[in-house]
Amino acid sequence: MAIAFETIQTATNNASGLTITKPTGLALGDLMVAGLTVSGNTNPVLSAPAGWDLLNTKTINANQARTSIFTKVAEASDVLATNFSFGGSTAGTGFVVVGFVMRISDYGIQSGFVTADGDNTTLSTGDMTPTRSNNLMLIITASASASDVSPPTSSGYELDANNPTWTERADVGLNSTDMGTIAVATATRPEATAIGSASFTLSESKNLSISLLSLSSSASGSITPETKVNTYALNPIPKTGLDIIVTDPDEVISNPALWKNQSKPNTNWNNLPK
Repeated sequence: MAIAFETIQTATNNASGLTITKPTGLALGDLMVAGLTVSGNTNPVLSAPAGWDLLNTKTINANQARTSIFTKVAEASDVLATNFSFGGSTAGTGFVVVGFVMRISDYGIQSGFVTADGDNTTLSTGDMTPTRSNNLMLIITASASASDVSPPTSSGYELDANNPTWTERADVGLNSTDMGTIAVATATRPEATAIGSASFTLSESKNLSISLLSLSSSASGSITPETKVNTYALNPIPKTGLDIIVTDPDEVISNPALWKNQSKPNTNWNNLPK
């Protein structure tokens, strides 16, 4: 099987913290990727439930917003869970939190990651070369603003080299006094060659970030043992003309019929004249 996007759940909140419903069909060993943006406080903080790993976090909008990416391989307790609760800073006026949790099957290893932030309508990452072929690529974007505006949208997901076909899985935004967005798109890229950079376009110029995550399936395969057959031939040894048969250790052996000197006593094995 190949690594694949399966399902995703999103949520928004205008208070501290965010609870996101478990992605449907979550199974033991699936990879969960969570992306969240918080806006509306000085140096806001995002925290994940126990057992989640922080892949990356970026502070944008002059330290008034933060976007973070977390990952976790699903355990039995995750499969039984109903939702996942992410913590945050104490809510300020206009505080907003948006996020998603994505489910990915047949995950093996992370094969690359690169990220960038800026202030514009477009943004590109640095260069990256995946460590494996047949990767599932994720472009995760975020934006924030300290003004009550309609959330902008992401589009134009692209890689410089061997650009695959992208499918947007989520684009979530919320505005109060402040505004925040999070979006994610996926694509399968078979090549293990350099991608150049990843880029996207935001519908309005804002403080924004982009991350490119490359994921590979678990190593698989089988080894077939080689069966080697050796053939042996048995060649009979030609008869030399000497037959010695002993039926009783105490029996006196007479001159065999084929010995050269029948009149000589059996004093040695060749029975030749002295």
